[in-house]
Amino acid sequence: MATETDGRTLGNLEGRIAELSALLHQLHADLTSGLQQVNGRIDQTNGRIDRLLVALIAIGGGLIAALVGVIATLAVLAVRAG
Repeated sequence: MATETDGRTLGNLEGRIAELSALLHQLHADLTSGLQQVNGRIDQTNGRIDRLLVALIAIGGGLIAALVGVIATLAVLAVRAG
């Protein structure tokens, strides 16, 4: 048999479960929002890294072209010298 105390205890537990459920939904919303912000920052960083990589490839290509030019010049000078 359920007593008045048992009914009150069950009512309190039901109220706490409802509060915890609402809190859980709020935490889920906050976590989702935070993860979206982190993903946005990661996308920005990836864009910056991509641009930096392109710049480094361009600089490296320029250096290789310059070295090939120097080697070609030295080869021509060596052939002319004798």
